[in-house]
Amino acid sequence: MDYNQLIDKIEKFVNKDDISLKNTQEIEVLLENLIIKDELITETILFLASYRPGGGEYMNDESQITQQLNKVLVLLKSEY
Repeated sequence: MDYNQLIDKIEKFVNKDDISLKNTQEIEVLLENLIIKDELITETILFLASYRPGGGEYMNDESQITQQLNKVLVLLKSEY
């Protein structure tokens, strides 16, 4: 697993450079493959699975995902 790739994809989303569904799906897969099994990671995977640009009923929007991914960035950067 390339943690730099994961961090790069998360930072692109957080910075609004790539808020695409494809990017969030790739982040989700990379998080699922992490060795770290943390409640935050599990929660984030669920958040990402419910992401749609612009949100919607029962869906997470960009701001909700950004808040969650910022927490993950802190965890990843402290672990590695």
